[in-house]
Amino acid sequence: MPQLSVTIESKLPAELFQVLASIGFWNTEGFRTYELNKKGELGSKASQDLARKLTYESFILDCLYADINCFATGSGKYWVEGYKFGKGGSHIWVSNQNNERVLFIHF
Repeated sequence: MPQLSVTIESKLPAELFQVLASIGFWNTEGFRTYELNKKGELGSKASQDLARKLTYESFILDCLYADINCFATGSGKYWVEGYKFGKGGSHIWVSNQNNERVLFIHF
């Protein structure tokens, strides 16, 4: 299966390490997670429906985006105030306080 690629475009603050760890998780466990969700053997009804509807790549990007959203809206332990993120079709980006992209994640 294809794996997520990440381009680090600028020095990253330590708080964003968890984003890189999440990419590693999805590269390691993504296909198995996707297949088990499609079969209805893992995840919620919503994630199972998504796996049945989306391609592998879209499902993994959506899952990673949800992870990043949790980091950004959580306690602040895994995010830097003022940093932003978004999803555009086949990629996810993270930018710093100056609106300069620091991470570009894609298949």
